Amino acid sequence: MGALVAGNRTLLTRVALLGVAAIACAWFALGALQIHAESRADSLLPQNANVSPPLARTISQQLDRAGTLNPDRGVDILRAELYIHAGNRPAAERVIKRIVHDEPDNIDAWFLLQIASFPRDPATVQLARIRQRELDPPVPAAP
Repeated sequence: MGALVAGNRTLLTRVALLGVAAIACAWFALGALQIHAESRADSLLPQNANVSPPLARTISQQLDRAGTLNPDRGVDILRAELYIHAGNRPAAERVIKRIVHDEPDNIDAWFLLQIASFPRDPATVQLARIRQRELDPPVPAAP
């Protein structure tokens, strides 16, 4: 009888370990898919240009995939950039204000806040410039 109980414990232990391993593999695979989706969205965002509505939908879908269980603010920053390129600066400003509230030392977010707020909100633009200078002060030239 004792051997049967020990055998069941061993079997249960193995099944539990296999379950944990399967969950870890799924978590890793999800992370890899999120990184790929974030990279794809970043590569689709143009530099200094507007995005068409179909491209904006594609990028937004990639960001939705990338944001699943992702605590990183990189996805939010890319979403704000998308809003700026799509001409929706108020939406970009809302996203970025949440970022700078949670991460006041995020210089990229302050830079985007400056862009999103211009020219509608000069006070926010000025605040963003001040914060950027505080976070990245000019360095005097070497003698």
